[in-house]
Amino acid sequence: MNKPQNKAFKNLSSFCDDDFEDPWEKSESSTPLSISSDRYTEKDLIATGGMKEIYKVFDTKLGRFIAMAQIIPNTNEEFCEIFLKEAAITASLEHPNIISVYDLGVNEKHDPFFTMELKVGDSLEEIIKNEKKKLNDLLEIFLKVCDAISYSHSQNIIHLDLKPENIQVGQHGEVQVCDWGLSKTVSDELKQNTITGTPGYMAPEQGKKGDTLDRKADIFALGALLYSILTGTRPIEGGINTVLNTTVNEKIPGPIERFPEKNIPQSLDAVVCKAMAQDKKERYKSVDDLKNEVQNFLTGRSTQAENAGFMKELQLFVNRNRQVCTVVLIAFLAIIIGTAMFFNEIQKSKKETEDALSKLSKTHSELISSKAQEKELFTQKEEALKLYIDANKEKQEMYAQLLGKELKEAYDLMIHPLFYSSPEQSIKKSIKILKSQYKLNPKSRVLRNLIFLNLFISQKFNEALKYEGTKYDELLPIAIKYKDTKRTKFGILDEKDFVRFLQNINALSNDQKELKHDTVERSICYMVSVRKPIFTSPDVVRELVKSWNPNWSTDQLIYDSKTLTLRLKGKELNKLHATAPHSSSLCFLRFLKIDMLDLRGSMVPNLSHIEGLSINRIDIRNTPVKNLHPHGSTRGIKTVYLSRGQFKGEVDNKLPRSVKLIYK
Repeated sequence: MNKPQNKAFKNLSSFCDDDFEDPWEKSESSTPLSISSDRYTEKDLIATGGMKEIYKVFDTKLGRFIAMAQIIPNTNEEFCEIFLKEAAITASLEHPNIISVYDLGVNEKHDPFFTMELKVGDSLEEIIKNEKKKLNDLLEIFLKVCDAISYSHSQNIIHLDLKPENIQVGQHGEVQVCDWGLSKTVSDELKQNTITGTPGYMAPEQGKKGDTLDRKADIFALGALLYSILTGTRPIEGGINTVLNTTVNEKIPGPIERFPEKNIPQSLDAVVCKAMAQDKKERYKSVDDLKNEVQNFLTGRSTQAENAGFMKELQLFVNRNRQVCTVVLIAFLAIIIGTAMFFNEIQKSKKETEDALSKLSKTHSELISSKAQEKELFTQKEEALKLYIDANKEKQEMYAQLLGKELKEAYDLMIHPLFYSSPEQSIKKSIKILKSQYKLNPKSRVLRNLIFLNLFISQKFNEALKYEGTKYDELLPIAIKYKDTKRTKFGILDEKDFVRFLQNINALSNDQKELKHDTVERSICYMVSVRKPIFTSPDVVRELVKSWNPNWSTDQLIYDSKTLTLRLKGKELNKLHATAPHSSSLCFLRFLKIDMLDLRGSMVPNLSHIEGLSINRIDIRNTPVKNLHPHGSTRGIKTVYLSRGQFKGEVDNKLPRSVKLIYK
């Protein structure tokens, strides 16, 4: 880049010092942040596109390989501003499905750059071309992309360049949306001044100068992305001018219309057509609406876009509940057969009775003198009555079994894995089923217990108090205390009140240990599911750890949000994951964003306690941990701090070469 073009960025180093404070620099020196020419080494060009080059570099300060985006030399000032805007916007979006930015600065030539996560894997475009993944696997990737875009929309940011090449899929299923270079902040005055985007995936309004841009442009692109997943090709083929003209002026043929020979689900074809409608008013109102349609398909339900008829809905219902429907059909046939046999026996008994009466009229004198025949007739009547009673008893038992099936479904929604994969949806569905059952069985204590607990976990305390007299009476004072507490826009307690709420539950007697475990973990999972994003405060995590370690002092948890370092200590700390039958079995610390986990001085016995936790470094000195197994728990860890002699036979651990062991 020549000197005049660099003038606008000569003070970028001081800008970085003010707004991008490096915790490592702060801990070692009080000098302002500056960009060292030897901090990033082993540069290896891995991609080039648009205005920037992507390198794989080694960060000597953090001791790991990362990705560096650097503007192409001799790029004019306008593109430099776009480059810096991309870095700033990407850094502001904290979501597991959006690439993370680590650093922003300038090199010795005053060319701006920023560093970010280095993901090993393939782009969605490569995955679609290879045709190795099944449709359901590709749709799960698509749902994670929807999560990322839904989150960015909640922050008033639109991407405007969604396409398979910009979706990165890691070796372990991680999905991240990259390249936010064209993204913009939503406003009423956001007009399309120049034609930008990728033809074939850009919305019609992106191809018309002067049109207003909003979230509907990304919804069109998501529809085009789903089009490629279903067909294996772009929605529109041809030269740039042909593609642009088709996008702006013509209706794009749906996947089935274009590829009738492929086995494309009609419901998803309808979803694509609605998302890619020419008139943006006809598209989905939000990304979440589009995501829900795909989720409906994956769970065997109809999509709103296809406008399914009664027979289609019936077919989907049977497919979703094949086992239950089979049981109901068998039970129904059994009732019909049993009833037919019962009436047959009644008719037979009636005929026998009529015959007996006929004989009685003819041989009145004989029957009077024959007590034995009279007794036999009485026995036959008794048996007929018994048959009638038994048939009715069987009907009642079958009805009770059907009710039990529905009750089991409501119960299953509250345990692992159904509840922990979608807490908000599971608890709503469970309450709906339980209330319908309660109308039929208002004296059922089991139903009252489950309804009260579900309403309590979802913080609907006023409604929960209508179901007093349950086995959870210990929770009543807590429900009364918080029934009139002010709520957030999500309809739940704010974080400070929620922490006090958890403290009240943990204050219950040790006899209520199981109740505390289930209630605290589910309440946190529900709060995170409703509020989003998935990460919460260390105060909430303290109470969850406290619930499983009752003698542990919560002031022994220290969290540094700048360095993402979590310090846990205390001889009373020996559990970091749930082990109860109905719990998640996952690590409690998953609700915090952590880079470094320091467990020195704790009594955590092994690393299975951090199952499902994504961290880069861990310190296990002065702990009972004797090896790094199971590897499933330590996957992704780059650095381990341990005491000399702590492990016996480190070679047997068979660790990846990327894991660095540091003895202190």
